[in-house]
Amino acid sequence: MTVATRKRGRSDGSVKPHARLQAIAPRTHARGVTADATALASLGDLDRQPNGEEKQKLEQELEKLQAELLGFQYRALMPAAVDGGKTHKPNDQLAGFVGDVLRDAIKAQQLSLASVQAVLSNYVSQQKVSPIVTPIRLGKDPAARRATLQALKEVKLAEGKQFLAERSRGMDLTKLFAEEERFETDDGGFCAMRFDITPLPGVKSVREIFDTLFYFIFNVEISISETLGVLTIREDDESGDKSIAHHRLLATNDHGVQVEFSTVHFSDFNEYESNGDLGSGMIVADFVDCDDLHPYRPAERLRNDISAVLQITPERRKKAHTGLNGGGNDDEEVVITVTRWLRSNLHRPQIDLSPEFLAEMPDRVGHWAKEMLNALIEKRNAINAARAVMQMNAAM
Repeated sequence: MTVATRKRGRSDGSVKPHARLQAIAPRTHARGVTADATALASLGDLDRQPNGEEKQKLEQELEKLQAELLGFQYRALMPAAVDGGKTHKPNDQLAGFVGDVLRDAIKAQQLSLASVQAVLSNYVSQQKVSPIVTPIRLGKDPAARRATLQALKEVKLAEGKQFLAERSRGMDLTKLFAEEERFETDDGGFCAMRFDITPLPGVKSVREIFDTLFYFIFNVEISISETLGVLTIREDDESGDKSIAHHRLLATNDHGVQVEFSTVHFSDFNEYESNGDLGSGMIVADFVDCDDLHPYRPAERLRNDISAVLQITPERRKKAHTGLNGGGNDDEEVVITVTRWLRSNLHRPQIDLSPEFLAEMPDRVGHWAKEMLNALIEKRNAINAARAVMQMNAAM
């Protein structure tokens, strides 16, 4: 059977397929079935621009025809699989057709995925609100400031845990993964976002890694001095709780530009909530939205907002086997994993900056996240090296 191709006559007596629709609909030949783009000309006079209702109708008709085309392709594939209850190998011509259909399907899937990624990237770049959504607003009274942070601790930890669970849903937490985005914001600032999963083979203690991260974050001025500037001044609000810390940092870089940070860190270590009772740790950092006692100074300094969620957990995975005989179902090992989401947002400058500094700004944003990862890797290497020395001494 052949699908008839309808052509519309013109005043000069010639016949021409509709060019616009011919570019949209593909032509496919399968076992005597021909779907030609010119068949869409039956939708009517389309030389003029369609209105909204007509456009919607045309899109529906196009979807219908594309679905029919897919059906033709599927039916063409069926004889290659089953004929009278017997399985046959497809001939070369049909095998080529099958390959073309599969390649078209894979290509369409990849293009759809690229389209979704573009939408997500555009959405992310327009988001001005941290996913750790509860704002931090501090007054002038020291006791009230401490009470505010105490009240926010459980809220922030719960928000961080929920967000990280959704961000890592369905992912294998025993495999290395990293994803980073950097972009200019709508208001002229720069933002860096990173999500990564870092398994640390050889490390046996969740607490050791938690303490390493705790030390790094609670001494963050060291890494900021190394990555953003040559001098960092730190001021803290004493909360009376070691699991809560408010750091105000002022970094002056080699261009003489001052960058200010105001970040609150909340931490928690649970001794028993994990695989094998090895414990699990979480650290949530978020910037202060408003501080009446220490207000931001946009006319004098650049403001850098930091948000982060870090979780340290023991995860089970199958042991790797190099021999022919694999292990059983119980042949597993525990690997300590650090899962992180970090966001660094450098606000639009309201002060005069040199062209050299402006050119460096995108690269400077988010460097501290890499320094943190380097600290973790160094700690893992130190632990493994110490263990190797102990094993060597025990064998002597």
